Amino acid sequence: MMKIFSCFQKSFFYFILFLFFIVTHISFLPKVYAANTTFNALFFTPAVGKNDYAMLDGTRVLYPWQLYVSESTTYAYHPLDLRQSGVKLQGVIDQLIVTHAAFALGLTNWLQLGAQVPYVVYNRFQDPNTIPGTGFTNKMSLGDVEVEAKIRLLDLTRHKVGIAFLPYATLPVGKSTYFVGDATYAFGGKLLFDWVPHPKWLITLNAALQYNDRVTFYNINYRERLFLGLGSRFKISPLFSLFAEVNAFGPMNSNFFNNGDLNQSEALAGVAIDSSRIGLGAKLAGGTCISCGVGGARVRGVAQLSYRYMNNNYRSRDKQYDNAILALFDKTVSTTAFYELQESCPADAEEYSPDTHDRRCPKYYELRDVAALYFSCPDAEKFDPKIHDPACPKVFSLADKYSEFDLYNMVTLSVSQMKLRCPNNPEDFDSALHDPGCPKYYELASVVELMDTCPAPEAFAQGIDSPRCPKYYELRQTYASAEWSVVEAMAGRDSDGDGILDFDDACPGQMEDKNGIADYDGCPDNKRSVIAGGQVLAARPVYFDFNSWDLGRDAVAALDDVVAVLNQNTWIRTVKISGHTDSIGSSAVNKLVSERRSGAVIKMLQARGIRKSLKLDPVAFGASKPAAPNNSAYNRAKNRRVLFTIR
Repeated sequence: MMKIFSCFQKSFFYFILFLFFIVTHISFLPKVYAANTTFNALFFTPAVGKNDYAMLDGTRVLYPWQLYVSESTTYAYHPLDLRQSGVKLQGVIDQLIVTHAAFALGLTNWLQLGAQVPYVVYNRFQDPNTIPGTGFTNKMSLGDVEVEAKIRLLDLTRHKVGIAFLPYATLPVGKSTYFVGDATYAFGGKLLFDWVPHPKWLITLNAALQYNDRVTFYNINYRERLFLGLGSRFKISPLFSLFAEVNAFGPMNSNFFNNGDLNQSEALAGVAIDSSRIGLGAKLAGGTCISCGVGGARVRGVAQLSYRYMNNNYRSRDKQYDNAILALFDKTVSTTAFYELQESCPADAEEYSPDTHDRRCPKYYELRDVAALYFSCPDAEKFDPKIHDPACPKVFSLADKYSEFDLYNMVTLSVSQMKLRCPNNPEDFDSALHDPGCPKYYELASVVELMDTCPAPEAFAQGIDSPRCPKYYELRQTYASAEWSVVEAMAGRDSDGDGILDFDDACPGQMEDKNGIADYDGCPDNKRSVIAGGQVLAARPVYFDFNSWDLGRDAVAALDDVVAVLNQNTWIRTVKISGHTDSIGSSAVNKLVSERRSGAVIKMLQARGIRKSLKLDPVAFGASKPAAPNNSAYNRAKNRRVLFTIR
């Protein structure tokens, strides 16, 4: 399928090039009209779509079906003066204010369509064809409409270099007699280049060739025009960036670099604000001409407001884009970034796509799979491939295969998940319900608890120091030095700054929100269902009527909360759905009723959209595990329930 898509992409690109070749060579057809004696003096045209500059185009395209709109206003002082050998002959446009309404829409991950409509609000114009000049008067009008397509050829987030091709056409709706539009259609194509030498630094180059009918006016004579642009952007923060750019154009002939009367170039510098959270952006820039020629403004100011439609998917992809740029330079993954990957990467590695997901996901999958073995595998000398997971040897020499960062992320992930999987009290552990790695987790927790209590083994004093210290020394010997360094770091580090040390924090990469709901587990709460002590605790318990397995309205609402929590926590692979009854009735009947209750809940979870990668195991306990004494109708109602235990 990917090969077919790649072939289609290439075919579409060659088709666009073919059309561009045909259109731009219409000049070979015979002409039936004279050369134009006016031309378009609107030097500035804003970049359309998600760009880092005022005028330069970057290689980035909008996401599929993402909409972009912007309104740009530019002021130019002396943007059109007729010159001969550097001497001003006559002013044509003294001052100019133009607004540009721009629109863009992403169609695929590599194709974006756009258009812009300029409106000349203020044009202090003097007709150069009238001798002597008639004096300056204001001429308001439309400018030429431009339509374009941006085709990304090389992805910046994969290679540090991005390349795109942008064919465009202008429609002659502007007033050419006021020098704010061409008299005929114009066609062109741009090659766009981006390079990131540093995660916060971007360098951009544009090169374009535009064709229109020949213009012969005073000493101005051209048919094709060449555009060149160079810019640099530095990102100060996720919200603010600074940029500078130089743009130049002139006739495509041997005098391009020599004729200062016909060539013009302008420098712009400014600040950009871009909020990915709400999609609003703004730019403010100013500059002047370097080589003024006939069309370079002595003073130019630019102000722009823009909006990109943003939903949760687009926000996530913006974050993935930034992370992919960062990953080009830093191969390590911080603890916070690691837990962000846990939320953003698909739970099933087979669903991962480098075009839509964070490109660090494969690294996350590798560390996640090893972390899942950390507590479930025995020590190396007790390993039996006939009994244990054949992948267990991966955890026997972690320090030899992984960096300190990776090792820390693996161990913290494994510890945080076991904290949620296992009951808080080791005495409540049930091998039929809970993760088989819980006993090993309890041992490590006891080691960490005694870390600051027990002295060095040679300094241990019987009767003075804790009698648990010998066990601590014994367990300490089971950890390699690199792993023990990680455990020591976890016992003293608070990665998310919520006041809960990483070893005691079920979410080391997310701050606890202190809202009165499980405030000491270290995880932000959704004020509904939470994960604690090896269970998903529904905000409203799932209760049943006597001898019934029908789910009422309140039970369905509670299950919706459970679905939301389980779909969000993609690290959970298996949940045991245990059905319970009160003590009325025979054991056989109660066993059957509890079995049907767990089955009814599983069917409802599936109907309410539980992710398919999650395994739901029904367990029937009958009346064997009451939540309250069966000595009253009120207590018996509490026992007719279903629980959700993380495996």
